Amino acid sequence: APDLTQLTASNGGVFPVIRVVRQIDGRDPMLAHGGEMPLFGELFSFSDAAIPAETGQPIVTAQPIADLAAWLESVQE
Repeated sequence: APDLTQLTASNGGVFPVIRVVRQIDGRDPMLAHGGEMPLFGELFSFSDAAIPAETGQPIVTAQPIADLAAWLESVQE
C-alpha cells in the first residue's frame, strides 16, 4: 500500500489535489489495482463542494470527498 503521507513529497512539494480527487471519485481509476475504486453509494451523495486545485481553479466534487482530500493534505509529512 502507498504511504499516503508522502503524496506532497513525491509531487515536488505540492499536494496533488486533482489527482487525489479523481482517484477517490472514480474519474481516474487505477487499473493496476483491479479497476475503479468501489462505489460507495450514498456515502458520497451529499451536496457538491468546490475546492481549489494546484492551479487555483476550482474542482467540483461531493463534500465528503472534499473533506477526505483536505484530511489527506493535513497528514502530509
